[in-house]
Amino acid sequence: MRLMTLSCTGGFSGNIGHDPHILYTLSAVQVLSLFNKLDVLDIDKVATYITGLQNEDGSFSGEMWGEVDTRFSYIAICCLSILRCLDKINVDKAVSYSLSCKNLDGDFGCTPGGDWRVSCRAKYVSFIVHVDMCKLLLAYS
Repeated sequence: MRLMTLSCTGGFSGNIGHDPHILYTLSAVQVLSLFNKLDVLDIDKVATYITGLQNEDGSFSGEMWGEVDTRFSYIAICCLSILRCLDKINVDKAVSYSLSCKNLDGDFGCTPGGDWRVSCRAKYVSFIVHVDMCKLLLAYS
């Protein structure tokens, strides 16, 4: 199987010759997982790519250029969960950062103090439930 958009960094890009991004990496991992083909990946390399996107404050950049958005935290946790590599990131810091993006009205911005987005509330209910589930899985693995 040829993975044409897999970069040497372990991340996937949206097209041949483009920079890898966490969004495309999750999509590729999800598709490979659906078809039970994760064995074609160098899982450590993909996990290292994602781990390298976590910032000191717990947030995640989407790519090497440093764009930060709370959805990237969700994406990182989903991807590493599928790869069974969640222990490679600081989950507590990721959750703490994401919760710091919560606004007074209960919605979440892309960054602390940032505007809320209509879809963020549903994403973050899902995010927090997913994180709790991941912590539970780690405790029993």
